[in-house]
Amino acid sequence: SLTGKKGLKITAHRGSLKVLEGKPEIPVVGSFHPAFLLRDQMQLAGVVRRDLVKLTRLVEGGASQLTWLVKRDYLTLLDLSKFEGALAVDTETTREGALKCSLKSIAVAAPNVAFVTAWPPKETRITYLLAKILSDEERPKVFHNAPFDVPVLRRHGLVTKGPIIDTLILHHLAEPDLQRHHDLGFACHDLLVVDAWKEEFRETEDEVFGRAQSRKDVIEAANREELRIDALKAALAARRALRGATPINKEALKALKKTFRESRTAWKSAKKRLCRSRAALLAIDAMEDSLLEYNGRDAQATANLANSLFPLTEGPMSKVRQVEHQLLPLAITMFEKGMPVDEGARVILAKELTETMTSSLETLSRLSEIKWGDGGNEKNPKAPGDRKWLLYDFLSLPVRVRTEKKGEPATGSDAMLPHLSDPTVKALFDYDSAHKLFSTFVEKLEVDKGGRAHYSWMGGAQVTGRWSSSPSAQNIHPKVRKIFVAPEGYVLVGADFAQLEARIIAALSQCGAMIDAFKRCEDIHSVNAAAIFGEAFSNETNKE
Repeated sequence: SLTGKKGLKITAHRGSLKVLEGKPEIPVVGSFHPAFLLRDQMQLAGVVRRDLVKLTRLVEGGASQLTWLVKRDYLTLLDLSKFEGALAVDTETTREGALKCSLKSIAVAAPNVAFVTAWPPKETRITYLLAKILSDEERPKVFHNAPFDVPVLRRHGLVTKGPIIDTLILHHLAEPDLQRHHDLGFACHDLLVVDAWKEEFRETEDEVFGRAQSRKDVIEAANREELRIDALKAALAARRALRGATPINKEALKALKKTFRESRTAWKSAKKRLCRSRAALLAIDAMEDSLLEYNGRDAQATANLANSLFPLTEGPMSKVRQVEHQLLPLAITMFEKGMPVDEGARVILAKELTETMTSSLETLSRLSEIKWGDGGNEKNPKAPGDRKWLLYDFLSLPVRVRTEKKGEPATGSDAMLPHLSDPTVKALFDYDSAHKLFSTFVEKLEVDKGGRAHYSWMGGAQVTGRWSSSPSAQNIHPKVRKIFVAPEGYVLVGADFAQLEARIIAALSQCGAMIDAFKRCEDIHSVNAAAIFGEAFSNETNKE
């Protein structure tokens, strides 16, 4: 009802302001339905509360909507270079990763105005001034996901120096319970009064590009149609020349007539496709203009978001904020350097995992008396319907876990763990484990020409404050660790704090039993387990 369109994600419009026409105009702020919160989404209750507060302030005149101001002239950039304070920086790139993508445009912004330019700029002085702003070691630069933007800028000759502030980290620190909801649009709709500028751009982008067509694709298609039309014109001219020739070459004319008849339909089709391509180029020109506006708004939104997030991370959290931003250059360097991969060990790993998957499928086929595999006439171990049949129809297992969205019987590891004593469930579980490792570290792991895999790192991205990496490099299965090696002249060192969180809990709570256990150098987890499960636990061997 807010957008007038179907099939749009509520998270893209939630918290954004829409003014309904009328006398008087009615401000509307979309939010989550209470029933959605009650379905295990209560971590979003604070977001709904802030949406209500925002609407109240709008009605009472205590809040104003962010006014977009995006400019493209040199004088605006010059004024921003003299701005006393942090400047927000945002990039738009092609859809490859940070080490492969091309830079489309770059924007620099203060809270009230943004400058944006296509890359590379037409004016050399713009390139020079951008490089000067980014390399200023005194001026703070604000990014939303700096571990992506900084390497992209460096690859295109723009080196970022000086303090870096990341609003993605700030939002993680301010709202640790929101889990996956830390993208720029969600964070701005959470804390600012803005329209749904990101979703509006994506809708236009989808209409223009369809299946991710680029300007280059459309131009190449148009050129192909023009070549076809030129060839057909040449055929027509040759036919006319033969008809006027004396004496008439009947054989050549006959062959040419046949060719022309066959080409007539192709001629019409080519002209239609050429018209579509030219129309698409006009739309892409408009789209690229919109992209610059979108890029500028992203930068201006980031600048305002930083101002809103800093007060939320003051007090004791300010020390965490300081440490996370001190470590940010390390996260960027780790991503750019990458982790060395032994391709020989990777081939051996692929063979071992393939053998495990094959053996598991053979066990499933034998126990269920139905063929399992990837073929069209076989049960597929990755298909939810086939997995549900195996666990709940064939084995008649009780339903203990259900899916979050539809409430259907779950078929993942959580559903299988209580039943691993059953050989059929164990075979499916083993297949899943091997397939996940094969997919992550054999099929999808990208290794550069130097033999390194590049993992992106983000500080404070977990509820506990731990770092996260994509793909996960912090909980690598023991089978997989052997593919990561140290370069010549170096060694890999494994280090870990001994039960750090438990020691902090013991110190804060002054729990005598925990403190005594640490003094006796006992394993605190075993002590806790014995306290919960009784002395019988203490008498078990390590394996048991």
